[in-house]
Amino acid sequence: RPDNLTSHGCERKVVVCGEGTTGPLCGATETGYLWSELTRTATPCPPDQYQRSLATMGGMVVALGVGGTVYSYRAAVHAILAQKLGKFYVVFAAIFTKALGGGRSKVIYTTMSILVSVSVTMDIAFPRPFRDFLR
Repeated sequence: RPDNLTSHGCERKVVVCGEGTTGPLCGATETGYLWSELTRTATPCPPDQYQRSLATMGGMVVALGVGGTVYSYRAAVHAILAQKLGKFYVVFAAIFTKALGGGRSKVIYTTMSILVSVSVTMDIAFPRPFRDFLR
């Protein structure tokens, strides 16, 4: 009989989950735990993880707000930057548009998303330099 099964009553088997896991098949983590793909165990969250998560979410909301505002007023922003930075801005805008324009940034983003999701879903161990690049 496997170690994580115990008998209760009339030989009814109940799964006893490891520390930090819960659910019928121990597939969910309890509050305050993170699942580690490397060790395949639940590890306790660092004490300040919640605050970092809130700060990250707040930063993302602010970045989206600023990005949305700049996008809404992009013609005015473009004119102001062209006026203030002059020729440097024109050259920078031309290089940036050529490098990431025409859907190239979407292709790069989609490729990176696929690589990250495949590595997590299929449990593929990429070489360390590539793994560090994906993070």
